[in-house]
Amino acid sequence: MHGPLLAFCCACLLYALPWQVPPVFGAGWPRIAWAAGCVVVVAASVLGVSWWVCRWRPRRCLLVVLAAGAGVLWQGLEQQQALRERLQAAPDALPLWLTVRVLGEPAVVYAGAGAGSTADGAVRAATVARFSARVVTASAGRDDIRAGVRLRLSWYEPPAVGADELWRVLAVVRGPWSYAAPGGFDYERWLLGKGLSGTGSVRVGERIAPAAATAAGLRSLMAGPLASPRLLRGGVLRALLLGAGGSVPEPVWELLRSTGTVHLLVVSGLHVGLAVGAGWLLGRLLACCVPLLPLYCPAPRLGSIVGALSGVGYALLAGAGTPVLRAMLAASTLLLLRGWGIAVEPRRLLVLVLALVLVVQPLAIHLQGLWLSFAAVAVLLLGFPERIEPRRIHSPLGSAPPPHRSGPANAPLARLGLLVRAQLLLTFALAPLLLAATGQLAVVSPLANLLAVPLVSVLVVPPLLGSAALGLAGDGPTAAFASWLSGLADLGVHMVLYWLQRLQTLPVLAVHASGPRLLLAEAALLWLLCTPRHRQLVVLLAAAAVPLLPAVQAVPHGELKVTALDVGQGSAIVLDTLQHRLLFDAGPAFPGGFETGSAVVVPSLLATGPGRLDALVLSHADLDHTGGAGSVVERIEVARAYGAVPDTGGDDCNGRRWRWDGVEFNLLSLARPRGATDNERSCVLLVRAASASVLLAGDLTAPLEAQLLRRLGTPVTLMFAPHHGSSSSSSRALVRVADPQLVWISAGLGNRYGHPHPRVVARYRAQGAAIHQTGRHGTLSWRSDQALQVRRWRSDWSPYWRAQLAAPPGS
Repeated sequence: MHGPLLAFCCACLLYALPWQVPPVFGAGWPRIAWAAGCVVVVAASVLGVSWWVCRWRPRRCLLVVLAAGAGVLWQGLEQQQALRERLQAAPDALPLWLTVRVLGEPAVVYAGAGAGSTADGAVRAATVARFSARVVTASAGRDDIRAGVRLRLSWYEPPAVGADELWRVLAVVRGPWSYAAPGGFDYERWLLGKGLSGTGSVRVGERIAPAAATAAGLRSLMAGPLASPRLLRGGVLRALLLGAGGSVPEPVWELLRSTGTVHLLVVSGLHVGLAVGAGWLLGRLLACCVPLLPLYCPAPRLGSIVGALSGVGYALLAGAGTPVLRAMLAASTLLLLRGWGIAVEPRRLLVLVLALVLVVQPLAIHLQGLWLSFAAVAVLLLGFPERIEPRRIHSPLGSAPPPHRSGPANAPLARLGLLVRAQLLLTFALAPLLLAATGQLAVVSPLANLLAVPLVSVLVVPPLLGSAALGLAGDGPTAAFASWLSGLADLGVHMVLYWLQRLQTLPVLAVHASGPRLLLAEAALLWLLCTPRHRQLVVLLAAAAVPLLPAVQAVPHGELKVTALDVGQGSAIVLDTLQHRLLFDAGPAFPGGFETGSAVVVPSLLATGPGRLDALVLSHADLDHTGGAGSVVERIEVARAYGAVPDTGGDDCNGRRWRWDGVEFNLLSLARPRGATDNERSCVLLVRAASASVLLAGDLTAPLEAQLLRRLGTPVTLMFAPHHGSSSSSSRALVRVADPQLVWISAGLGNRYGHPHPRVVARYRAQGAAIHQTGRHGTLSWRSDQALQVRRWRSDWSPYWRAQLAAPPGS
C-alpha cells in the first residue's frame, strides 16, 4: 500500500502549485477543473514511464493510478467547495447583522494608546481583537453569506469575548483580499488554508448565549494554574499548552522569528507524545487493577486504545492544528499498530500519516505548517536511517522488543554530536522553505535551538502538562502542586527567552539569499550532512530544482524597470537600472502597529533583486508614504537617502541630479510657499531612459503643478497620478502637457478617501492614457524597452486562489 498512498499524497500536494490556467468549460467551472485534468495527464504519463522502466506489475500500476485519481478528485472537490463558499470582494460593503458562534479564543493583535480620551483627560487604551466565527444566521442583503460560512472578524475595543459563545454583531464583511506583491505573506491563500471564506470588522454586538460547558470549560480548567499573577510568561505558557497564539506579546513573536525558533510555541509532537504516553500508562494500569479485563482486552491493546484516545482528546483541546494533527495521527497510529503486533517502517508511517492529514484537512496544503512539519520529519528520517530501523515485534500481543545494545552512541558526547548534526541538518534542509515563507534565514537558528529545544522539552512542557492535568481536578490538595509546576515551567520559559535575547544581539542575525547560489550552497551542505546512502538523492533533487528557479532578466544599459508595489492606500515604487536600485516611498503604517515596510516592501525587494538600495527617496512626511521606512532602513542596506522628512537623516530632495547606467534621475527643484503643507513639500522625481520617461510627483497639489509644467519639456511615457488620483491634483494643464501613455494610481481598493476621483480618471482617459490601479490590479511592473507592456500581479499572474474584481465601467 506504500505506492498507492504515496501517489494519493503527491496528487493532493500538486494542488499547492499556483495553477494559472483559465477555465475552458464555461463560467460555471473553476480554474481548478482544468488544472486537475493536467494533473491526471501528467500523473498517468509518469506512471507509464515508471511501469516501463521499473517493470511494475499491471495490478500495482492500476492501484497507483486509481490512488492518484482519487487524490485529484478528493482535493479538487474540496478546493472547489472552498472557493464556492468564498464571499465576494465587495469594496463598498455595508454593515449587516450576523448571528455568529466564536471559534477558538480571540487573539488580541494590538493593545496600546487610543486616539480618544476619557472625561478626566487620561489616555484611553485601544484594543483590537481578532477571532474566527461561524455564521449561524445573516440578515437579508448579501446572497453570498450563508449559514455555516466561516469568517475572520476584527473588533476594535471589544467586550469580553470567549470561545464557543453565540453573538449577534453588526459587521462589515468582505471577501478575501490582500496585498498582491512578489514575496511576503499570501494572506488570501492562508485564509483558504484555514477554511475562512471572508473577513470583517465588528461595529457593535451583544452576547446571545454563553459557551457550552464542554471543551471551553475543560480548556479553562486546564489553563487555571496559568492565571496566577506570579507568572511572568503566562501568555507564552498558555500558547504552549492550548495553542492560544494571541496571548503571546508581539515582541516575543519577533524574537522567535529573528532567531528561527517560532516552532517552540507550536503545540506539536512533544505535547501529544506526553499525552499519549500518559494515556498508555493509564490503560496498562487499568489492565492490572481491574480483574478479568485482560481476558477481553489484553494489556498492550488496552494501553494503545487509551493512549490513542488521550492523544485525540488533547489534540481537540489544543485546536487540532496541522502540527498537532500530524503528531496525534502518527503517535496514535504507531501505538495501535504496536498494540496489535504490526511492525511498520517509519518512512511508510510518515506517508500514511500524511495521507490521513490530507483526508481530514485537505485545505492544509496551503499552510506553511504542513510543509515544514512533514519536511522536518522526512529530513530526520533521511539523515539518520541507522537510528530508526524498525524493530520486530515478536508477540501478537505487542510484547516488548529486545533491549537495544549499548555502545559508543549512548555516550553523552556522542548524543550531543547527534543533536548538533540534527540541528544543522534541519536548518540547511529547511532553508528553502523558510526563505520562501519569511524571506530570510536566521543564522543563529542552530545555536538557538541547540539549547532552547532541550530546555522546552525537559523543563517547560512536562511540568506544564502536569499542571494542566492537576488543574482538571479543580481546587483541592493538588492546587498547590499544580501552581508549583506552572512556576517551574515559567522559569524554563524565562531561561529560553533570556538565551534567545542574548543571541539576538549578535551582529549577524539573518541572511537573505536566492537563486543558483542558494541552491548550490544547500546541495553542498546537505551532501556533507547526509549519509552516503542518500547523497545521490540530494544531487538529483538539486538538479531537478534548477528549472524551477525564476529567470532573472537584467535591465539593458540605458533602460529602466519600474515596479509599483501593492501596499494599499499608500506608495512604494522601485526603480531598477542595470546595476542600481532606488525606492521611492516605503509604504504606509497603521495605528494598530502593522506597517507594510516589513510585510510587503522588504520581502518584495528581496524577491525581485539585490537586498540593497543605492537611494531611498521619501517624498514627504505623510504616514502613507513613510510608515515602512523604519523597517526598510533596518533590514535593507541604504547607500543614500533623500526626502523632505527631517527625522530620516536624508538630504534635501530639491535640485538633485545624477546618472546611473545611462539613465538620468532628476529630483526637480520647486519653489515651496511659506508655511507649505506636507503635500506641498513633496519630492518630484523625473527619470529619463533611452526610450521612455517616468514622472513621480508624490502628493503634489494643483497650485505647484504649474511650476512642474515648465520643467517637463516633453511628454512622459509613464506617470504616477499625484496624490493617489485625488481631485486636488492632476490639473487639466498637467494632464495635457505630460500627455502620458500610461497612468498608474497607487491607491487601495475601496479606500475611505474615494481615490481615484472619477473626474481625474475621466481626465486621463480622455487624453488617451491607459490607467492601472495597484489596489485593483496588484503590483504593477513595466520596462522602458517594452513601453506598452504592463505586468499586473493580480490580473495577469493569478493563481486559482486569488480573488478577482470585475473591470470598472468604461475601462
